[in-house]
Amino acid sequence: MECLGKIGDAATISAVTSLMADESALVRSAAAKAAGRLGTSVTKTAIPVLIGALKDSHEAVRRHAAEAIGELDPAPELLSAIAEVFVSTDARTRKGAILSLLEIDSSRWLVFLEKAVKDPDADVRQAAVAVLGETNVPEAIPLLRERLRLDPDPAVRAEAAYRLRTAQDEGTRSALKRAAETDVNESVRLWSRLDARL
Repeated sequence: MECLGKIGDAATISAVTSLMADESALVRSAAAKAAGRLGTSVTKTAIPVLIGALKDSHEAVRRHAAEAIGELDPAPELLSAIAEVFVSTDARTRKGAILSLLEIDSSRWLVFLEKAVKDPDADVRQAAVAVLGETNVPEAIPLLRERLRLDPDPAVRAEAAYRLRTAQDEGTRSALKRAAETDVNESVRLWSRLDARL
């Protein structure tokens, strides 16, 4: 299956997408991976199937579907169906939907990301922080600073510090300095150190 993706032949997309419904999670995962390697000529066909795979019961399938969506770099209109995945009751599905935005221009999804950074699930919040950190839009900075200051989970705070490392504004520098001096978690303090951001 993965060989089909490596070949990059767009004619194989129907075979690859049909295997996304296979009983075996291993096959579904490999099919998702292969779909992402077929190139942008298959984007219109593959994206709806991959968005559906973000709801898969198996973590590897969701992760590979999210990665494949990023590799195919879909136009925003093709991602319209992803909105329903963002509000799934399953935290793993929400995380997969967020991670699918990591390699694309996710600035159009700020409304969803603003909600996701306050998700009850720490893994979802951390994924949203990672994606926000890649958006390079000014609106993301206050959201990241808020997570650094207020999030109860140290992994989320550390992710926020890491994503803020390139920001040059005084508010961010102050927030990082404060976290470096006062956060109870060693990883957060480390990523918050101004001299560690270079």
